[in-house]
Amino acid sequence: MAVSDFEEKQYETPANIELGLQHAAVFPAGQVLEAIVGYDAAVHLPQNAPIWQLLRANAPLGLHLVPNLWQRARVQPKPAELPSTYVSLVFQYKRPHRLTTSKATQWIHWHRPYYRFPILQHQQDILEILESALASRAVVRYACAAFWRYKLLQNYQQSHQILEQSAFVSPSALVGHRFWTYDAPGTTGYANPVGREVRTDTMTSLWDQAKATGRKENLFEHLRGLADGLSVLVLTDNTAPPWLNAFGAPKGLNANQRQAVFDVYSLCDNFGRAGVSWFVADLETPNP
Repeated sequence: MAVSDFEEKQYETPANIELGLQHAAVFPAGQVLEAIVGYDAAVHLPQNAPIWQLLRANAPLGLHLVPNLWQRARVQPKPAELPSTYVSLVFQYKRPHRLTTSKATQWIHWHRPYYRFPILQHQQDILEILESALASRAVVRYACAAFWRYKLLQNYQQSHQILEQSAFVSPSALVGHRFWTYDAPGTTGYANPVGREVRTDTMTSLWDQAKATGRKENLFEHLRGLADGLSVLVLTDNTAPPWLNAFGAPKGLNANQRQAVFDVYSLCDNFGRAGVSWFVADLETPNP
């Protein structure tokens, strides 16, 4: 096994520069902050940036990173340590190992030299928490070079092809694994020890999965069930703020419709305090 003859920082820096050339605002995390937030760089990107094609992902809306996104982690960052603007992409950069012999664990799959990087459990745990909290508002990925020689790194740096010659994978795809292996740039590889193929989900594939597994319910059922499940304050005609009652009165809402308005108010209030976003997906819509 050969370790790349360049350091992680030597790969990370030109990769961030390339993101900047895509009109991105890049917010790198220092060594101390990285141990808390789990990422090397948080990035605010335009929706037409080329990186989205490399990631095979639709450009998300983005959001402000707030400490509550790490509320399930052992330590939360301070507000002043986080970017002050929206971010839509989070990267954790990795340095690759190159395996070249038939004794390598995944040779039985690749039958040729391949790359891998180890999954550090404490880092993986934090990234899982962050990716789950961000939901569809931002993309979280490991990024690792699909080359190992420093000379190639310099060549790709000069031609602005560092990202193009990198492999990417979601933390959620690596739960319970020790390594991720790949043989080329892109988003396809295998995770150890199970050795199952891992592909990065796109919005379309996630939508199809939701259609296959989701339970159909109307909007009123969804709101009431969500409010009950999260134990948020249940508002009624007697306990709702006067302005909220006044809002519904001219519209002639029935009891179910008024309760839906109350539930939306309570849910949005709770989600806003937690610093998270909430979306209702209509699976009857053909093009999300």
